[in-house]
Amino acid sequence: ARPSRVVGALGAAVPGARVVVLPGDRDVPRMTDVARAGAAAWLPKESPTSDLVAAIRAVRLGHACYPPADLGAVLRALSETPGRAVDPLGGLSGQERRVLAGMVDGLTGPELATALHLSLGTVRTHTRKVFTKLGVHSRLEAVKVARAAGLLPTSKRA
Repeated sequence: ARPSRVVGALGAAVPGARVVVLPGDRDVPRMTDVARAGAAAWLPKESPTSDLVAAIRAVRLGHACYPPADLGAVLRALSETPGRAVDPLGGLSGQERRVLAGMVDGLTGPELATALHLSLGTVRTHTRKVFTKLGVHSRLEAVKVARAAGLLPTSKRA
């Protein structure tokens, strides 16, 4: 199977999964395809173990890792793809989207818990997952990303 299909299937099966591809080559078109499919990293399998550990740690923190020598070509190819807008909210589960929508509306954690019939701990877990998936570190940053993606407040409070 093509690596991009495998990456896409993994993303569909495990939403929010961060995929690291370990190929036997540095083929830029394949690299571009897997990046488009959602792979977080492309690391040639002959790379030293220390590079693999560093890539996994970076991906776990929400970063992407592609070979610096090929990154420019991959980014150019991705930017030249017509009609392919990336939805920054696409990786969120339904419940994570509801939590984010509540943040956009200006709800506090306890208010979100009440509105969504969840425990405060569950709201905190979903909030952390939203932050990770959006690559942000605060509610303000998450709301900024959400609003830029078209998620607008539904209450007068926000």
